[in-house]
Amino acid sequence: MTRLTTFLAACWFAMPCLAGDLPAVKLDDAGAEPRVALRYQPRFGFDQNVTMKVKSKLETEAAGNQMAMPQAPGLMVQMVIKIDFISDQGDVNLTALINDVKVDPDDVKTPPQITEVYGKMAKTLNGSSATLTLDARGRLKSGPDVTLAPGADPTMGESVTSHFRSLAIPLPEEPVGPGGSWSTTHTQDQNGARLKVVTTYTLKESQGGTLKLDVKVTGKLAVSNGGQGPELGIQVGGGGKAEFTLERVAPLGVVHKMVVSMNVPGPKPMKTTSTMHMLLKSSD
Repeated sequence: MTRLTTFLAACWFAMPCLAGDLPAVKLDDAGAEPRVALRYQPRFGFDQNVTMKVKSKLETEAAGNQMAMPQAPGLMVQMVIKIDFISDQGDVNLTALINDVKVDPDDVKTPPQITEVYGKMAKTLNGSSATLTLDARGRLKSGPDVTLAPGADPTMGESVTSHFRSLAIPLPEEPVGPGGSWSTTHTQDQNGARLKVVTTYTLKESQGGTLKLDVKVTGKLAVSNGGQGPELGIQVGGGGKAEFTLERVAPLGVVHKMVVSMNVPGPKPMKTTSTMHMLLKSSD
């Protein structure tokens, strides 16, 4: 469940978490005038420093009784994004380099023994990197081609490097103004499971080149059991706020919460809820 939550949070911009066709961005409401076609225009050679904090909590209830679950500590990831090339069409080739991964020093609730283990695993990712290409609307065109540091923990690497796939907020083709909204839909079928997640962005404010968004995520993961009883249903929900400028690839700031709930039917029903909080800040 925690890995699924991390996967979904990495896709909270609703960009496909696997390479493929450019994701469709649907304009839901053009908003008020003045309307502007939003396009990223970063500067070549520009470096953007990004700090991201991620904290998950797992809760399980069986037959009406709350069960004690082991909790992982929060992680803090520091990376730098380097613009390597900008094409005439506005495509952006970039490299994201992880400088430091460690247990969040603000996390004081996790037992020291667990914190120490996770801290050692996290450090193995230092020096990992990824190269990728985004179009001028922030959609993933190719990559990410991830290079893990020698000796990197593969499980930890999957959780952290998945965020390389969603560095930028995808933008609509049509002009949009204050109050306007657009959405993306991510659908994936694998091993009898269908995941569908819709992310909606609403432009709340645009001032001095800085744009502020409200973000809402809804979705469902349906798992087939071959017709033997009811399907296992997983509900996805979340939302938050984002602040960004078109001169930067990654947002200036993100506050986001993702909740994944799984209900297991039967004589002794079980409910598992995984909640993940993400905080992102970036600077020159």
